[in-house]
Amino acid sequence: MTSSLVNAIMYYNGVITTTKHGSTFVSVSPKIVQLDNKMSLDALKQAIGNKISLPNGKVVNDIHFRLLVSFFRNNLLETRLVYFMVK
Repeated sequence: MTSSLVNAIMYYNGVITTTKHGSTFVSVSPKIVQLDNKMSLDALKQAIGNKISLPNGKVVNDIHFRLLVSFFRNNLLETRLVYFMVK
């Protein structure tokens, strides 16, 4: 599999609100960051830190993200939005 770039929207220093209609990510200044789909977790944290210009000594601790997942159940294609957190 070859490496490719993925554009992601970062909502940092914000909140995640959840209602019966789903979850919403809220931030005063979201950023778009371009990521390599084969980068390590440490490289991902570094790329995020660089994009938001973290001061010396500050690091990215938690990453919350959502991913669209499709699967077959009872011969029907279903799609779900799955939420993840990595530390």
